Amino acid sequence: MLNPQYDSLPADSTRVLAAQQQTTGSAGNDGISKGFTTSFREQIQRGQEALENPHFFCTPCDKEWCDSDNSDEDVEEDELYASGEVRQRRTLAADFSENPHAVVNPYTKDLVICSRTEVPEELLRSFPFITDGQLESGFTYNRHTGEIIDELSSPSRTDVGSLPWSDQGYVRLITTNWWYNTLLIALAIASLNVMGKNANLIFCFCLLGEGYDSPIAVVPRRLVALSILVLEVFQVCVFCKMALREFRMKKNKAKSGDLIFNKNLAAKDRTGPFWALVLFHILEIDVLVKDIVKYAHPFKDKQPFAAFKADGHRCFMFGFRGIHHFHAAHMPRPYSALLTQILIEAILFIFKVLSAIATRNLSYFVMALPGLFIIYIKANDGFKRARHRKHMWQNLQEARLPGGDDMQRSRTSDLPEEEVTRALVKTKVLHFRDVPWDQEELDERTPLVLKMAAMFIMLGVATGFLCHAIDKFF
Repeated sequence: MLNPQYDSLPADSTRVLAAQQQTTGSAGNDGISKGFTTSFREQIQRGQEALENPHFFCTPCDKEWCDSDNSDEDVEEDELYASGEVRQRRTLAADFSENPHAVVNPYTKDLVICSRTEVPEELLRSFPFITDGQLESGFTYNRHTGEIIDELSSPSRTDVGSLPWSDQGYVRLITTNWWYNTLLIALAIASLNVMGKNANLIFCFCLLGEGYDSPIAVVPRRLVALSILVLEVFQVCVFCKMALREFRMKKNKAKSGDLIFNKNLAAKDRTGPFWALVLFHILEIDVLVKDIVKYAHPFKDKQPFAAFKADGHRCFMFGFRGIHHFHAAHMPRPYSALLTQILIEAILFIFKVLSAIATRNLSYFVMALPGLFIIYIKANDGFKRARHRKHMWQNLQEARLPGGDDMQRSRTSDLPEEEVTRALVKTKVLHFRDVPWDQEELDERTPLVLKMAAMFIMLGVATGFLCHAIDKFF
């Protein structure tokens, strides 16, 4: 609760200080009690300085409030940080993962590590928030030293200088800026998906009617409308299958247990998360947005994680095996769903363009433009997914070899080799269920190209069919 009217210490702090003084008096000259009282006095003194600075005294649930009269030095420092010119190594004020009883000023601009697992301290000390005017969202780094590596120079498992790709890691930097931007994009994409699905369904139902103003005869346009509706239903079935698989894994306490599931729960509480997952897949909600509770929780098995405050900003770092692992794992939409969506939008695009030409109606052409944009985006997503999955599979193959990175680390740690192998198998089952271990190279690009080629040939035949169905077109 904000208390701007305080001109002295809060009553609770005074009572606690008196109690500590009484404890110290009863203990005589005990060094521990004196040290504790001295430390407590220093904290109270900092609170008084914060009140006179002037800062308002507030509990942790409120934000820090202060006057807007910044000094010229503060403004200059902020401008340097904003331009990305400040790159000095941060000073570590406290690391609560190693010393949970450390005392630190909550308003410090130094580095404060709240929780850290497998993330090098050097990375937290040296990473930049801004580079060339752009907000950073992730880093490829050396697992041993924490040194940041240019991810553009290591797009595959090839070596970067003398550093093997298996010795690299990737962390996603989670800031409030990133959360707002990602949430905005997620809401925008969800809104566009809702509008697109709604427009397609209404358009198809209108085509099924006899009185709809269309240059195509009744039978051909009904065939087009039914084809679109069948493809939409197929997409929803694919998303339901994906959601069911994810739901079963998250409700299983032996695997995840993130979802609270009990047969005694009401029906809406028991089945609500499943239908939510279906809707999340349909609306293409970002995986990090959807699973932010799981990723931000500090209790981890092997995933690198850090919760910290640097330069006054509260942040998280989520670690992954590599940049390809991150992108491949966070593009869960299968090729069948991508190709189906491309096919739906392509058929509607052709239909609307031909209708616009036949009727000389510009509105049909305007309605067709978003579909062309979606076709490009989904085709690009398909090839991007194939590229990242290829490199992720190579990383898994390297890690499971006798001299692989994971096996070497198992020999220098307390983890048995069987547990490391089990973790690799779990990753394979999650992302490469139908790929055998003896397949050294994963080439999903060639089948994707062939399927797209066959689809566009079919679309050419459909275009000719629609052209003959439009009397006014010739």
